[in-house]
Amino acid sequence: MPKVSFPAPAMFVRSLISAKRGDRIVYFEGDLAYSRWEEAQRKERTLARFANAVYQSAKDGHCALVQKKLKLNKYQYIAVKL
Repeated sequence: MPKVSFPAPAMFVRSLISAKRGDRIVYFEGDLAYSRWEEAQRKERTLARFANAVYQSAKDGHCALVQKKLKLNKYQYIAVKL
């Protein structure tokens, strides 16, 4: 499986800060839970750190997290600026 790069958590936060209310940021496409599991099997944490930063932004009230199903096992994960 090819190694996938994700933006640094700080880049996502900066994008969210500069976004206007209602703007949407697609932060991942695929199956996030499965991809995190695969990454854990390789003892890597890049995706986990990124996903945790996105989740923390939602917990802090900066965005809402939604998903759009594209096809079987493929989703767009979207942060909507509040």
